[in-house]
Amino acid sequence: MASVGASPGDSPPTPTRLGILGGFGSLATAHFYYRLVQLTPAAGDADHVPVTLVTVPSAPSRLEHLAGRGPTPLPHLIQAARTLVGAGADLLAIPSATCHAYYDDIARAVPVRILHLPTLVMQAVAAEGVRRVALMATTPTVQLGLYRAPADRAGVILLTPDSATQAQVMTVIQHIKAGQDPEAAQQRLTAIAGESWSDGADALLLGCTELPAVYAHAARPSQRPTFDATDELVRAVLRQFGHPAK
Repeated sequence: MASVGASPGDSPPTPTRLGILGGFGSLATAHFYYRLVQLTPAAGDADHVPVTLVTVPSAPSRLEHLAGRGPTPLPHLIQAARTLVGAGADLLAIPSATCHAYYDDIARAVPVRILHLPTLVMQAVAAEGVRRVALMATTPTVQLGLYRAPADRAGVILLTPDSATQAQVMTVIQHIKAGQDPEAAQQRLTAIAGESWSDGADALLLGCTELPAVYAHAARPSQRPTFDATDELVRAVLRQFGHPAK
């Protein structure tokens, strides 16, 4: 894996257009772009990052595929990435942690850099001096350890829910995808974040990009410091384009 941001010595050229590979889910994608606009220090429209967005919501569910219950979405993901490159994107972002299960295959299929969300998030966690972080994410993300290796490289201890609690987290994520009551999702997440599985954590990580979408930016499901995977990916994009985030 040659993820952008993984090596401090890297100095890649400044990109000219961001390609967003979205639709996993649609709300998470829309929230990512919304936060990209919000966090850009722009005085006017011309100061924003040039973006091409492709969504593939009709692709087979990566959650079902990773659970062994359905076909792979990989050909759809590769085609979408190639469409973005064909439209002039020279840096890609995938605002879905779970989709990073397919990251290496997508990266091999296109000639441009793809930001690696779990790596960038764990680098941000470590940079804040956090050594133990409690992860809330989809069940495949947790089971496949998509944050585990980046956490190990960053020197961060990752705490994950027990199986029963993880099932509750997954239910909340599915309710968010279905457009159900966001306030109920907030309340349930807040309760889960405070349960014993996260005891000893210095911070909480909203590692699934559906989760930040149901919170107002000022709201957080924990009294501890909270890291937001969506915002960390946005900040990484802005660094690549030479913009300090707000």
